[in-house]
Amino acid sequence: MMEMTSDRVSEKDREYFRQLGRWKAETKAEQRRSHLARPLNERLLASERLYQWSKGYANPNSEPKDMGAIFERARKLGILES
Repeated sequence: MMEMTSDRVSEKDREYFRQLGRWKAETKAEQRRSHLARPLNERLLASERLYQWSKGYANPNSEPKDMGAIFERARKLGILES
C-alpha cells in the first residue's frame, strides 16, 4: 500500500504534468482531424471491424448491445458500402 506523505509537489513536477497534458490534447486533436478527414464509408467500415473484433471483450456485467443493426441500416441507406 502506498504511504501518504505531506510533501508538496514541486513546480518542476507540475510543469512536467502540464506538458504531458498538452501533448496528450494535441495528439488527440491530431488523431481526430485525421479520422474526420477519412471518407464516411471508410470510417464506418473501420468502426464495424473494430466492433466485430471487440464484441467478445465487452464488460460481462453490462447489457449486450447489438451494433450490427446500425451498420445494416447504414448499408440500406447507401452510406456504408462493403
